[in-house]
Amino acid sequence: MTIHGAKGLEAPFVIILDCNHTAITNPGRGVLLDWDPDHEAPNHLSMFTKLSLSKAREELVEQEKQIALHENWNLLYVALTRAKQGLWLSGVESTRHRQQGGLVPDSWYERSCEGQVPVFTELDEASNAQTHSIASEPFTASETSFDFPDLVLTWHGTPGTSLETHALGIDEQRRMQEGEWFHQILERITPSQYRMAEAIPDPQSLASRLGIDEVSAERTIKRAHLVFTSPELTSLFNPESYRNAWNELDVVSEDGRCLRIDRLVEFDHELVVLDYKLSIPEQADPLYTQYQQQLGRYCQAVRKLFPNKLVRSLLIDSRGHGANLLN
Repeated sequence: MTIHGAKGLEAPFVIILDCNHTAITNPGRGVLLDWDPDHEAPNHLSMFTKLSLSKAREELVEQEKQIALHENWNLLYVALTRAKQGLWLSGVESTRHRQQGGLVPDSWYERSCEGQVPVFTELDEASNAQTHSIASEPFTASETSFDFPDLVLTWHGTPGTSLETHALGIDEQRRMQEGEWFHQILERITPSQYRMAEAIPDPQSLASRLGIDEVSAERTIKRAHLVFTSPELTSLFNPESYRNAWNELDVVSEDGRCLRIDRLVEFDHELVVLDYKLSIPEQADPLYTQYQQQLGRYCQAVRKLFPNKLVRSLLIDSRGHGANLLN
């Protein structure tokens, strides 16, 4: 149930999920609207990006930010007041804020920790049984004090399904993290519409930005440099070679699914969908088919936006090689 849907309802125990990713962030683009309800027309209406935002409109942006922040805390208040007896705030550690202990600044979880709300950690079976055992004596109204037992939720998974088959090993988790870093640096150093490309950072700067060690940062920079300087990929990153380009482009598939394309490059007669992976799998690898289907959905969505142009895709790996899996 959403928090908005819970308005007017109450429950003995309430669990709020993903509280570590609730901070209000400044959008890179958006619409500014200043409209007094008593007026027939708005006083101001415009679209903006980080590059096009003028000082004259910064006041409106700040007003929008304060309104959003106020609504964000109102929403938390609604969630907190749904609980009668017990309330749990749950969150996922942020890999981008490891130096802050994984807490996202100004998130509900971070503010709760600042307020010294008790943090629940895993208990061993002995202490769990002792702490959460229900008293044998029934509670009577004459008692002046009592300890209400904590609610402990135990989930054993879907019947007939082994959790071990879905668990990721340490190497696979590390691979996924390195893939995220690879994506993040390519997004910043490649030029796109409304945003200039950043210079390739030094390992120390990248390590500080991503919250990783300098060895990992150096390896990530090397991979990005191989892609950005690859002779076979030059036209995809050189603004003089193409008409337009978009990084992290959101599109919608025919079945209504939200998709995000790593990079879309528009030339005079065609568009190229780029998808970044650390490596290109062999055709016998199940990932090969999975990537094919993914690229097919991307191309299908782009064709709806550009029906008069050829659309093709390219899977790019960390060595600076590209492969067209749909041929």
